[in-house]
Amino acid sequence: MALSALRFADGERARLLDMLARTECVARATYLGLVVALGCLVPWIGASPVIAGVLTIVDWSVAQMLVKRARRPEVVFVGAWLVCQLLLAGGILWSSSSSAAMLTLLAVAIPGAAGSFPLRFVVTGTGITVALMVATASAAGLDGGFAAVSMPILVAIATAALGSALTLSDVEHREASVLDPLTGLLNRAALSRRAAELTEQSVVSGMPVAVIVGDIDQFKTFNDRFGHSVGDAVLVALADAMRGSLRAFDLLYRVGGEEFVVMMPGADTEQASIVAESLRATVAQAPLAGHAVTMSFGVAASPPGAEFAYEPVFAAADAALYVAKGAGRNCVEVSIQGDRAPSRPTMAVAG
Repeated sequence: MALSALRFADGERARLLDMLARTECVARATYLGLVVALGCLVPWIGASPVIAGVLTIVDWSVAQMLVKRARRPEVVFVGAWLVCQLLLAGGILWSSSSSAAMLTLLAVAIPGAAGSFPLRFVVTGTGITVALMVATASAAGLDGGFAAVSMPILVAIATAALGSALTLSDVEHREASVLDPLTGLLNRAALSRRAAELTEQSVVSGMPVAVIVGDIDQFKTFNDRFGHSVGDAVLVALADAMRGSLRAFDLLYRVGGEEFVVMMPGADTEQASIVAESLRATVAQAPLAGHAVTMSFGVAASPPGAEFAYEPVFAAADAALYVAKGAGRNCVEVSIQGDRAPSRPTMAVAG
């Protein structure tokens, strides 16, 4: 899987982070239980599978720490998943009593992939697992040829198929609650969850988090003139244009009719203002759905080394947006340090 192909959509990345947070304890407990079970079989299978199991726990633990600072969390976890499979395959290969039944260990990591990654990666990962099973069986000289590995392969495929079916069903229900049906962007509910995650991560990393608040200039007048159907078309085109101007790990949210929020983990106000200016220029330069529109932006960020708190940072960015509107629109304003009082009603995140 080429790194260039690992670009996740906003919803895919948010689901990955959410699933990893929800299953972290269960995943560790599962692998720990696996190590204990293998430890009881050391007299028959040797120590290598146990060592491999311990290393997989270390692998996932390191990945959990790295993802808190990673710009591309999906790359970290795809890499950790591949390392996990290679470790288990090595443990089986060097076992003192390799058997076809032990190849089933390689299917343990498939439910995690099916629950966290898009279907295209689950299919690829299952193919890699099957290839590892065949290669390990061949290298270990297991008797029976393909027949010996047919059952582990069937278990891997069945696990991937069932896990993917359940995940797709879950995704459909989740998307209905966290995605804006018009633009496909994340909505307020998703923003609330992400804000809580970034607050927790900032305690560990100490890195700043920037918030960009954007608003289409005079959009009510635009809708009154051209109609809401044209306005909707502009919103869809604008969402697509803004996505292309963001970093892979920044998330874009639609929180109101013409209001948008960008969350930028690891960015300060200077970095965020550059991104906001890029967004402003992108919108202003290209006709959207055949119409020229502009946007104004407000930028704020939490201080480096301090815990990120969404509400005051958003309030500061929102106040800066109000200044941008008063300055003639189609511009970017950065919050003054210490500005915490919004000049207009703030947009609630919850709900």
